[in-house]
Amino acid sequence: MRFMSTHNDRPGGGLLIYVNSALCPKRRTDLEHPDSEYIALELNFPSLGPCFLFFCYRPPSCSPHSFFHLLSENLTRISPHPLFLLGDFNAKHQSWDNRSPSNTAGTCFRNLLLDLSLTQCISSPTHFSPNSTSCSTLDLFATNRPDLLIHVSISDPISDHCCVSTHLRLEPPKPHSRSFDLPDYIHTDWQALRTTLHSLPLLAAIQGSNNLDAVWAVWKNLVLTAINAHVPIRTVTIRPENKIWMPPEIHTLTRRKRRLFRSAQRCQTTETW
Repeated sequence: MRFMSTHNDRPGGGLLIYVNSALCPKRRTDLEHPDSEYIALELNFPSLGPCFLFFCYRPPSCSPHSFFHLLSENLTRISPHPLFLLGDFNAKHQSWDNRSPSNTAGTCFRNLLLDLSLTQCISSPTHFSPNSTSCSTLDLFATNRPDLLIHVSISDPISDHCCVSTHLRLEPPKPHSRSFDLPDYIHTDWQALRTTLHSLPLLAAIQGSNNLDAVWAVWKNLVLTAINAHVPIRTVTIRPENKIWMPPEIHTLTRRKRRLFRSAQRCQTTETW
């Protein structure tokens, strides 16, 4: 699933996140602020329950005090749920980057980490100047569950920034089977359906009324009643292991093969094998 945040008042910036739909991501716009550029997502893991991902970008022109104050207010609302806070904050501080002097944004972000008991996990350079004469750690990852972090890897620069990958000790939720009803047109009694449709008082239903909505409701009810009387309904189950590009016949044969294999393992006879 894709989540975006864009703006038209200035060039640059913008946020884009892709999340596996198995995590049941839900955008929490109630935790976002129009004056700050970040995306708040709620995710669900079996071992953690609801947890929150905040993906941020603070442009250099944005007031550090205002940005981190608004962000802190929304982060406080979700405590003590697991939180993953990441992005480019343009924040420098000696506690995670001793190559550059601390700036105001770094001090504000450091205070936010202390107030919310968050651990900042990146200390290697993630940003290089165009001529590669200087580097700094601008892309940060902070969490209140550092015990879930396995390791952090930083790739070579793909622009003036590096790609940061964090590997977490999390088990994604297992997909469940889904069932829904579909009309079974293969086993429909088409001749009986045609006979019923021909006998419907469709003209009488649309005469004597100037209310188009009422006429349509009566007409639709007559037709659907006839269809439901002659078109059977079958229940279709979509299992996690099913491949959408396989026809139903292949799925049926695959399940039959598995049943026979289990029977042969259980009985251990020449006939079953």
